[in-house]
Amino acid sequence: MKDRFDDWLAARSPRERILLAVLASCLAAYFFYAVLLAPAVNGRAAAAAALPGKARQLAVMQAQAQDAQRLRPRASRSVPSGDGLRDALQAALVARAIAGGEVSSGSDGVRVQLKNVAFGQFVGWLDDVRLQYRVRLAEAQFTTFDDPDRPGRVDVNATLRPAGAP
Repeated sequence: MKDRFDDWLAARSPRERILLAVLASCLAAYFFYAVLLAPAVNGRAAAAAALPGKARQLAVMQAQAQDAQRLRPRASRSVPSGDGLRDALQAALVARAIAGGEVSSGSDGVRVQLKNVAFGQFVGWLDDVRLQYRVRLAEAQFTTFDDPDRPGRVDVNATLRPAGAP
């Protein structure tokens, strides 16, 4: 094959050979740029543009790791159960100034019955005890009032269970 190429090249005039050499060097320069140089330059520019965003993400992740380390002792504390949970939920109702509530413990969890309470106030209390005592709302029944003088007021009958309980 090399002999055939040499014969073909020898059949060309000196001017055609120079033109072919120039063409071959232009093609070689183009492939060098397209395959090696352009991806490196574009990749460097893209990496430089993405670097500030990655630095912000790193700072956020480091702050989250510090928060997790700071909150670790809180996660290891014991959570009340049974009558202790009932007493803790009753105290949380008093702390939130929710009056007229009955809290009783049973085999299926802690039952909370509230009369004429603001729905938003109940939801705030529920969120607090969910975070503080690791309980979940197992079931709830709400009775609303048709009285326009008491908008957003409900009677609540709810059962709360420890988060790990079925």
